[in-house]
Amino acid sequence: MDNRLELHNKLCDLLGSKNCYFQPPSDILLKYPCIVYHEKDIISTRADDLIYLMQYQFSVTWITKTADIDIPVKVLKAFSSCKLDQIFASENLMHYVFTINIPVKE
Repeated sequence: MDNRLELHNKLCDLLGSKNCYFQPPSDILLKYPCIVYHEKDIISTRADDLIYLMQYQFSVTWITKTADIDIPVKVLKAFSSCKLDQIFASENLMHYVFTINIPVKE
């Protein structure tokens, strides 16, 4: 799916490194800062019983050792269909969780 690869490349560009992980297995050692993302849903918008718009929905988490209020702004500006879901700290790491919708290319 080139939609996901395009998303991956854009996330790597935003992060400024290749530390982007798509649905990583639990035995992978993450290098921080990093982005972890996974498929969340496929959204279809219908009219007259026909699908006229489909979007892949991804949950994207930016994980870093330091709090940085610029991260949400940077991600929200980079994607037209993006929502900040949550910011939290866990195990001395900051987590910024987003939902990003990417149109399905036909």
